[in-house]
Amino acid sequence: MSTVFEFDYGNESYIVVSDTGEGFTVTCGDYVANEWIETFSTLSLALLRVATVIKCGEVDWAIGLVNVPYEFCIAGESFLNSQVN
Repeated sequence: MSTVFEFDYGNESYIVVSDTGEGFTVTCGDYVANEWIETFSTLSLALLRVATVIKCGEVDWAIGLVNVPYEFCIAGESFLNSQVN
């Protein structure tokens, strides 16, 4: 597994995108005890999920994400496909 990129978001969470060779993982954590890892088939979906996590932080962490990874992949693929010819 190799890191594609990683960054700190607002000194309250970290986000790491990694290439697994079979897809991409998005790892998020809060520097305390909470960490989760989600797997995506493409880098574009992984980056879209990162953007969604950041949007959640911009709005309110307590609200949380709407979709679990599987549901997100369906909605994300639909959105991405509608954006390219």
